[in-house]
Amino acid sequence: CMNMDTRNGKFHFLWQAPLRRERASQVAYTDTLSTVLHCDSIVTLHLTVYPEKRDTIEAQTCVGVDYHGYDFNIENPQVTTFTSHTNTDMNGCDSTTVLHLIVHPNVTTQLIDTVCQFEPYNKYGFSIPTDVTGTFTHTQSKQTSFGCDSIVNLQITINPTHANFYETDACVAVPFSSHGFDTVINNIGTFTLIHSYKNIYGCDSTITLEVTVHPSYITPLSATICYNESYDFLGNILTQSGTYYDTLSSQFGCDSIISLTLTVRPEKRDTVEAYTCMGVPYDGYDFHVETTTESGYYSHNSTATDGCDSTTVLHLTVYEHKTTSLEAAICQGETYAENGFNIVGMEAGDSIYTRHLYTRFGCDSIVNLMLTVLPTNNIELYDTICAGETYHGYGFDTLITRAGTYLLEHLDQNIYGCDSSTTLTLTVNPTYRINISSTICESGSYNFNGETLTQDGVYMITIPSSRGCDSTVTLMLHVAQEYRDTITAHICEGASYTQNGFSIIDPEPGEYFDEQHSTSHDLCDSTVVLHLFVHQLSTTYVYDTICVGERYRNYGLNIVPDSPGNYPYQ
Repeated sequence: CMNMDTRNGKFHFLWQAPLRRERASQVAYTDTLSTVLHCDSIVTLHLTVYPEKRDTIEAQTCVGVDYHGYDFNIENPQVTTFTSHTNTDMNGCDSTTVLHLIVHPNVTTQLIDTVCQFEPYNKYGFSIPTDVTGTFTHTQSKQTSFGCDSIVNLQITINPTHANFYETDACVAVPFSSHGFDTVINNIGTFTLIHSYKNIYGCDSTITLEVTVHPSYITPLSATICYNESYDFLGNILTQSGTYYDTLSSQFGCDSIISLTLTVRPEKRDTVEAYTCMGVPYDGYDFHVETTTESGYYSHNSTATDGCDSTTVLHLTVYEHKTTSLEAAICQGETYAENGFNIVGMEAGDSIYTRHLYTRFGCDSIVNLMLTVLPTNNIELYDTICAGETYHGYGFDTLITRAGTYLLEHLDQNIYGCDSSTTLTLTVNPTYRINISSTICESGSYNFNGETLTQDGVYMITIPSSRGCDSTVTLMLHVAQEYRDTITAHICEGASYTQNGFSIIDPEPGEYFDEQHSTSHDLCDSTVVLHLFVHQLSTTYVYDTICVGERYRNYGLNIVPDSPGNYPYQ
């Protein structure tokens, strides 16, 4: 709206309209007045409204480093802060600038580590000699990615290693213990034994033992005597076969051994077994026995070829002409085939059989056999199990892994000790084993029978079937890794980087970051980050003087210029 006042012959307008707009805009306002003559007088106002100017600037500095920029001067900043100042622009309106100053701290890192003496130490950017033991402090000054000071203090303790050397003497083939060694050496000479171990600091250490092995002497002797003689061995009276030793000491303290292998020829006493029938004389082995009514022993002596006594003993067995009664039992269906009989037991019960025989000695012998035929038993059974179970009933112990119908037979003995058969018709109902192999990414999950899985492993569930046999589902779950790799590269101004899938053409000097995203064979994300440094080229001018026709060999050049001028060197 507008109010009009005509004081002092001028028009005064009061416009009620919005004064703040998002951007500069021009608005026309009109009003109609009446003159003293009652004529319309139209007043048009063109009003331009300029927007408020407010800029936010973000800058970075380090703790204690003054910041000067964008008309701001901040001394010794300690923490991140916001500050602003207001100016008047060319239109006469207020203009506000807000500075968001991020203050990065200076970083000090304290590290403590240990290393063994003489081991190389190249960690945390340090390369430290380790030939002297003790505790030392090393410091490195670096800069963070924001250009602030970063100090690394490393306190390193260099622990000692040990190498000890000892000497000792030993006898060949004799066990010895010295300085932690417990062994035996079967050869003469000087030998070096080395034992490696970890000392109390966990550092590799060695014990070296030089062993001088001295010989032992063995003198072998042998002798033979008869069973009723004796042998004098260095004062010891020996009467039995064997190996005997006597020990002396050598100048190095090693035993010198005399061994005697003594053989005592045994009494030669041969026993001869012979037989005859009652009343039949016996002639054999230099024996003559006229009367043969009973068994007995007979002997005579002679001298053997080795000069020792030899005795021969005859054990003469006199067999009678006799009748033998036998009792035997077999199972039904078996055959009795002993003592010259061959009888098949068809029916259970007792029977008597008689045979007239001649023994191997030619004597008459009548054999009467009382044979008992014992009964056998047969049983038929039916049962059911699941595949993969073991059947333990009725004397069976059988594992069956496949479904089907099986006929099993089990042989056992009844109360008479006769084979009896148990026949089992076994129905094996099926079970199912389902194996599932699946792969997920690190950020994914797998729903397995209502359970959410996120880790590598083998998972199993059991599902009962309608026949009471369990089925098993096995899941082998693999969690594939999502990869992220960073490549740092350097090129010179004017060059391009076209490696590892990146294509950066003729970049300006400076520092660049770029990323390549791909999917691995496991269908998981893979990210490659390129950190590229482009270094500025520098040009150096060198001035020198030679005579026309001379060869110039300085600064990598090898030329014969024909006139004065500028010559580039790449």
